[in-house]
Parts: sequence; structure tokens; C-alpha cells
Amino acid sequence: MLTVKLEIHSLNFFWGEKGYKWFDGTPIKCSWEDIGYDIYRGDKKLEEGSTTVEARSYVEQEIEQLHGSLGARMEVKFPGYIEEELNSTYYGIPFKDIPACNEPLWCFSYQDRDDEDFYQIEDMINLPKDEHGVYPSYITGYIPEEFITRANVEAYMADYIKRYKGFDEGFEFVWEGVPSDETLEKEYQETIVEMENWNKDREKGIETKIMLLPQPLAMFLGKDKVEELVARGMTHAEKVGEEDDFVYHFEDGHTELSGTEIDSSDHFSEPEKDWE
Repeated sequence: MLTVKLEIHSLNFFWGEKGYKWFDGTPIKCSWEDIGYDIYRGDKKLEEGSTTVEARSYVEQEIEQLHGSLGARMEVKFPGYIEEELNSTYYGIPFKDIPACNEPLWCFSYQDRDDEDFYQIEDMINLPKDEHGVYPSYITGYIPEEFITRANVEAYMADYIKRYKGFDEGFEFVWEGVPSDETLEKEYQETIVEMENWNKDREKGIETKIMLLPQPLAMFLGKDKVEELVARGMTHAEKVGEEDDFVYHFEDGHTELSGTEIDSSDHFSEPEKDWE
């Protein structure tokens, strides 16, 4: 029996386990997670590494965005963009077909040998090389369940270790770094208060440095990204179209769409229409 120590750093994951909800009553769920792992036989550490797992809802959200306003705007700039993305090979099958798959899938990321920090995995088995004979640098897995749970993370990791590490001795999973109930409650209350305050500002029509429409921007971009935007001079953000897409406005007058720079001559007075 091998001991596999797992670690996830997302508070959302643990809030979801405890049945927490966002301030609007929506249950907190996770559609993807990064997982760190250490494999032990007794006291001897055999392996360590990390992987990412994506649930069906994550892929469905990506496809929904392609069919929404974001895809429509990209189509204007790059004709054929939506069709190309939907049919791109991801996890070994067309992206649009992934949600209908009822079994785990695997996606392999590769680096160019000329990269300054070139890396490839050389201590795992059954890994496919790319056309240049390079092994993957990272493995991402897809699971058919709608959301990420402790049970399907453990099932995913058991499959991952058997398939790519070659260990098949049975596994005992130990979760490390799990926040205490007190920590979860404290962080949750602080987050909810912040979200409610941001939402009140939005409802009052107040333009704050981080205008959140319709939910906190940090939920979509992450706290670090929001802080980076503010540090670069973002004055406020506004939602564009029906999807969770945002236009960021900066002090120097230029705007950016979801991290992509847009010429300041473009305008969004009628966001549902094509750019002029």
C-alpha cells in the first residue's frame, strides 16, 4: 500500500465541500483544480509532482463562451475562429465533443527544445512524444463529472499514478494543508463582505477601481490579476455582452478586453454589435 499525500490550495474547493454559498445563494463549486502530490512507500518518498484536473463544467463553460459574445467578437477579427476552436484537438478529440465523453481524458503540454527553460518529463511511463521527439512537460486530465470533489480527485490520482507512474499497489490518500473550519469560516466571511460591498457599489452605479459586473471580477481573473490591473492604472471595468467578458479602462485612456489590448479608437457603446 502506497501513501499519496495530496494538496489543493483553493479555498473554493473546501468551501464547496462544506456546503458554502456565494452571497447570492449560488453553491460554491469547483470546475478545475491544480493538485500537488507526494508518493510514499512507508517513510520513503518515491515521487512528487503536480497535475491539473478539469471537470465537465469547465469545458462546457469554455464552449459556451465560444458561442457567446466573446466568440462573436473574435470571429469579427479572425473569421473562422469559432469553428477552428471548437474543432481543435484537445484531449485527443475535438474540443466540442469533450462534454459528451464519459471517461477520463488526458492532455499533454510540450515545450520547444530551444526554450531557455526547456523541460520534459523523463521519469514517467506511457507518455507520448510530440513530432519532435519531445516528452510532455505537464499532464492535464479531464473527468466526466460535473464538478471537482474529493472523491473524484482521489479516483483521478489513482488512475494517473497507475497509468503514468507505474505503481499499482493500492493507495491510501492523505490530504495535507486542509484549512481548519475556523479558517474557512473567517476567510469566507471576509470574502462575502467584500463581495457584498462591491455588489452594492455596482447597484448604486458607483465606478470603483474594480467595478464588478455582475459578480466580483476576482472570481473570474483571480486576486493577483485584479491587483496587477489596478497597479497598471485601471480605473474601472465594465461588462460587455451577455457573457462574463470585461473591458478594462485605464488612466491613460486606453482599454483592454479580458487582458487583450484594444486600440482606444474602438468603442463599446453598443457591445452586442460588431466593433467599428
